[in-house]
Amino acid sequence: MALSNVAKITEWDGVQGKAVVGNLEYSVYIGVFGDIIRMPIVGDTFIIEKASKSKEGYYVIKATLDGVPVRRSKKSKGPLLFRLFSGNRAQRIIFSLVFLSIALGFMLKFCTGR
Repeated sequence: MALSNVAKITEWDGVQGKAVVGNLEYSVYIGVFGDIIRMPIVGDTFIIEKASKSKEGYYVIKATLDGVPVRRSKKSKGPLLFRLFSGNRAQRIIFSLVFLSIALGFMLKFCTGR
């Protein structure tokens, strides 16, 4: 008998619920799906990526809810300059003004010889 990792939600109270895979029942919490755009409902299927067993029973650690996309992270990743310029408009203006004032200060220092 092959093990399946596709589960179906049988109970859901808004934050946690129960799911079944074959004859095994798993505890499921909202956080295991990541930052999804809608709440799970009874009857939804999901793919268990990581699960474990405790003295209370089986529980899901990480899963992907079928047909429900995950929101993109708002934190920018990449080089330092990209992260500095990828913030909101006020941050970009302030950073640009500070950068320009430092550059002008260096220009004045080297041009006047002081």
